[in-house]
Amino acid sequence: MTSLPPIPKKLAARIRAAQAKVVNARGWIESTEFNALQDEARWNEFVRDPEAFARKHYPGHGVDSYPVQTNTSRIREKLDKLPARRERNRRELEEADALLANVEAEVLEEVSRMRPTAGRVLWPPPLEPYETFHARVMAEAYHERDTADARREAYLAELQKDYDEEMAAIEVKRQAELDELSKEMKSWTPAQRAKFREVMGGIAEGLRNRTLTADAIGAFINEKLKR
Repeated sequence: MTSLPPIPKKLAARIRAAQAKVVNARGWIESTEFNALQDEARWNEFVRDPEAFARKHYPGHGVDSYPVQTNTSRIREKLDKLPARRERNRRELEEADALLANVEAEVLEEVSRMRPTAGRVLWPPPLEPYETFHARVMAEAYHERDTADARREAYLAELQKDYDEEMAAIEVKRQAELDELSKEMKSWTPAQRAKFREVMGGIAEGLRNRTLTADAIGAFINEKLKR
């Protein structure tokens, strides 16, 4: 359509509502194709080397383990349903496009019969052509797929960096506390020293058998030494 006339606000709202249905239908296509690329990449990775897939995504679990089998079964199920999902998306988009075309035609016909009035607004701008939309969405989806591993590695590297920094800070604090404790121990009696060795042994044993967590060590020491 060219040279579209200004229209009353209520008619502009009708057009925008019909456009929203088209945008929503396109959105389902976008999410379906994005998820399909991710699922296809993950399934192909599993098929190429199931053992490597399990080691990478589920450390400590074998190929036949519940988490690996559950995940890959769900991916396969989604891929099997993909053709039907795509066909449903296509039909819904066709219906939304047809609705928009009908609404625009009705609005144009109605406006042509109306006398000029004040308070009109510009005809809503047209939507991005579907071909442009689809090309843009697929380019984004391929980019997400192709950079997934790099983004995952960067995320894990950032986690490791944060962990290393935290551990370094803890070590500095621990060493300072050990230095302070060493000075304090010089004035301890033999009984106090024996009690301290007993507590340290209890900590080591608790950590080994997992009855004591690292964040509970301070409370454990305070309780045993009554500090």
